[in-house]
Amino acid sequence: MSADVATSIIGRGAYGLREANPLMSNYGVLIGSKPGAFALIYAADRWIAPVPAWTWYTVAGMNCGVAACNVLNIEVH
Repeated sequence: MSADVATSIIGRGAYGLREANPLMSNYGVLIGSKPGAFALIYAADRWIAPVPAWTWYTVAGMNCGVAACNVLNIEVH
């Protein structure tokens, strides 16, 4: 999650990349959404029902994929 946020901020700030998700165009939303997603999954796991491990792996994999895409776009620019 940190890599996704860091590469998004670096790409937008230093390289002029455009955010593909209009909801994440604000830095506060971008940064706040990551701990929010983690807290939501953690709370569901703790107080509602056990969350399968694949859920955590999926979230981590998606964030790694987005970070890798950001790095590739930075490399191109």
